Amino acid sequence: MEIHFSNTAKLPTKYGEFNIISFKKEGDIHEHCLLYKGKLTDQENVLTS
Repeated sequence: MEIHFSNTAKLPTKYGEFNIISFKKEGDIHEHCLLYKGKLTDQENVLTS
């Protein structure tokens, strides 16, 4: 499975600054987004939903 990242942006909110990344899985017509705050690498117990 190959994932293609298309856009990234900073998203300031009253709860702090978040990062948003849009991506598409190869062969899929839908684009998805990832919204996160902080670092994703080298972390334990990352909350996902």
